[in-house]
Amino acid sequence: MAVMKPYFRYAFLAIFPAVAVVFVLGSLFGGRSGVVQLRRIQDDARKVDQQIVAQAAENARLAHEVARLRDDPGTLDRAIAEELQLVPAGSTVYRFQPVHATPASIPAEDGVPGM
Repeated sequence: MAVMKPYFRYAFLAIFPAVAVVFVLGSLFGGRSGVVQLRRIQDDARKVDQQIVAQAAENARLAHEVARLRDDPGTLDRAIAEELQLVPAGSTVYRFQPVHATPASIPAEDGVPGM
């Protein structure tokens, strides 16, 4: 068995722990099972949980609306009229035309239109 010279032994004892620390830190913070990846997965799980809560609230709202539509004929009639843009009998419909601004219709600062 070969005997290492003393300065090689000291160099090995000094370098080995540094290499081991670099390897351990690389394993902790990099790769598929590192701390960074773990945090990313936890953030994704938190976002999915929030989406589940929001979706459950939306489902409850829709279930309530379905129950109202099923049980109340007035609600069903209003929903149909709104969807088809129908007006109940005896109602008055007001229609407004869009106003197109032209330079002549915009008053000037001195009060004279179009100047």
